[in-house]
Amino acid sequence: MDRHICCVVDTETTMRNEDHRLVYQIGWCISNLADLEGQDYHSRVFWVEETIENPEHFTWKTKMYSDNGVPLLNYQIDPRYKKIIRQSFKDAKLKDPLVKSWTEIMQIFNSDCMNMGVDSITAYNINFDFGVNGRVGAIRKTSHQFTDKGFYFPRGVKHFCLMDWVASMLINRDFYIWVDKLSPSKKVAMLTENSNYSYRAEAILRYLNNDVEYKEQHTALRDVYLEMHLAKIMYHRYKDSLNDFLGTAKHSKVKGVSWKTIQKKLTAKQKMLDRQEWLEAKELETQADIKQMKLEFKD
Repeated sequence: MDRHICCVVDTETTMRNEDHRLVYQIGWCISNLADLEGQDYHSRVFWVEETIENPEHFTWKTKMYSDNGVPLLNYQIDPRYKKIIRQSFKDAKLKDPLVKSWTEIMQIFNSDCMNMGVDSITAYNINFDFGVNGRVGAIRKTSHQFTDKGFYFPRGVKHFCLMDWVASMLINRDFYIWVDKLSPSKKVAMLTENSNYSYRAEAILRYLNNDVEYKEQHTALRDVYLEMHLAKIMYHRYKDSLNDFLGTAKHSKVKGVSWKTIQKKLTAKQKMLDRQEWLEAKELETQADIKQMKLEFKD
């Protein structure tokens, strides 16, 4: 039987202050991508104790100016914070509390990946949630903030960016035709505020469900279920291309998704050719860096 065990991760984070992009809620879902119709999911969701217990993490700080042009800071409490406190307080009373320290959450995450034989880890925009190729995503930042250790992918587990895979393969000619045929009142649901084609997970699921009214709930657990469903659809349709996106910590294949590329309406074939050129250039650059390091070491 075909088998690829994947762990989809989603984070909800703080914003608009010095502590922006600290994880306050994290969820993950583990399942076999080859099992399209199955509901055999292992899922977890946790509130991050260190983040939610400090109101300063949810204090928005925006710059304003006086009538004389003097810069002022405007303080506002994140409107999500009241709901976060209320729900996390309830979850803390459960037999197995869902409010845990970041260290304990990461221990559980790594244990789940190892015990369930996870082949790959993904997120819809993995650079936001994790950060690869030198970028510091929310999970890495939270690890640096609350522990004396950095974040590392579990040993032997590869990773890919679900958004990268979707943008390369699923956003194709059929996608553009479907969006462009929508009435103006419905098409707006598939566009950004700047009237560009949207490639958010919410927009992609609207396309797949043929329902422009669909809305994400934006909770970590709900989002990972939906993104796992999306990953299974991608595997069912484009399994043969997955290896072009799977990478390791040392050799990541995550390519950022550009809104400008999406607007060009390139075919999947053209995007994959461009991707291959990018990977080859990236490999040459890596080899050159290794060669330079060896020369410096000899000196």
